[in-house]
Amino acid sequence: MAAAGQAGAVTLWRLSADSPELVKTLTWGSTWLDRLQWHPHQPWLAYNCGKTVHIWDADQSETLATLELPANVQDLGWSPDGTHLAVSAQQRIQIWETSRWISPRYEWELMAASRILKWSSEGAYLASANQDNSVGVLTWDNVRALKQSSDH
Repeated sequence: MAAAGQAGAVTLWRLSADSPELVKTLTWGSTWLDRLQWHPHQPWLAYNCGKTVHIWDADQSETLATLELPANVQDLGWSPDGTHLAVSAQQRIQIWETSRWISPRYEWELMAASRILKWSSEGAYLASANQDNSVGVLTWDNVRALKQSSDH
């Protein structure tokens, strides 16, 4: 289990039959940490720290990746199969592959700031609820087709 907030720390516990056991506290000073999400299949925790997203491996007790975004992170979410992480920062959504954290696989630009991201249960769509009360929907198969054709 993990918790974060205004204190600028991510606190991790191991839940056992008897009682929760404090495992680790990751401290980031006065930065407000308000987005965190566990990977659906791995012991990886994605959390924001201003314009940065950290991917923490709870088993190895180390940072797997640090992702730099163009603005403060608004939301983040793992794809249901765990192969991608979507991160919104102002009017951009970057989608990163877990097999290579070097640069985003895809960047989606919006007309208004994205506030909330949600993958469909099968991972076919990524929805963004935006500040101007609009909703954008990205069809993931179309992105895959575009990227495959441009890779050749």
